[in-house]
Amino acid sequence: MPDIPLVRTDGKVFSAGITLSPERFVHAELLSRASKSDHARETEKVYGLGDSLYFFAGYACPGFGDVVFIFEASCLDGVDGGATPFDTGGLYGRKIFARAWDGLDRAAEDEARRELVAQSQRSLSDWRSALDEYLSEFFDTPREYLRGDRPRKDDASGRLGDARNSRRAWTWEVRAHADLPIGQGLRRIWASADYEEAIRQQVLTMNDDKRKSWNERVGKRLVRVAPGESPHARAEAELTS
Repeated sequence: MPDIPLVRTDGKVFSAGITLSPERFVHAELLSRASKSDHARETEKVYGLGDSLYFFAGYACPGFGDVVFIFEASCLDGVDGGATPFDTGGLYGRKIFARAWDGLDRAAEDEARRELVAQSQRSLSDWRSALDEYLSEFFDTPREYLRGDRPRKDDASGRLGDARNSRRAWTWEVRAHADLPIGQGLRRIWASADYEEAIRQQVLTMNDDKRKSWNERVGKRLVRVAPGESPHARAEAELTS
């Protein structure tokens, strides 16, 4: 079964002010774990996830900014971290449902959610093989998963078949306990027209040596703009093509 690429959407402005602005994107060497919401930090604490850099396997979620990075699945080989077959932030925020939890009081439901995270955790050393098994069990083809199609059957909790859920209830979240060099395993960057123009303006201010370094590290060969369209949709169209 082919590897499903890792996808990270970034650039959203959080209350802490730490985000991947076009200026930081051009000058930063790393994608930073600090670029996340307070909700993500609380989720990490409650579920014991550790300070993490977040990706989805094959999904460009539009809720986290206007620039989408597509990486080879192998880019996190040798890095500590974990993965789950759902979005932990959505689970903690009660945006993911399961029929097995209906009727539970809040404390019991919170405990059931923590148990699901604990039971579902995979390390970064085996998440790709776990994803392959998951795709074989719940989807007819990897393309169905990449399109966000609902799984063909339910799981024991009733999460996968619950009509209240969106694709974040069955899409794999992958978490690295390290910042990631932007160019490491990078396949493509999709950006909104405004974001790409801001990148271009930043590059123009560089001296020749810095501009050369930028082009070698990322450069126009990997950046694609989506004029008048969602960069998230364009990224996913490339993933499923």
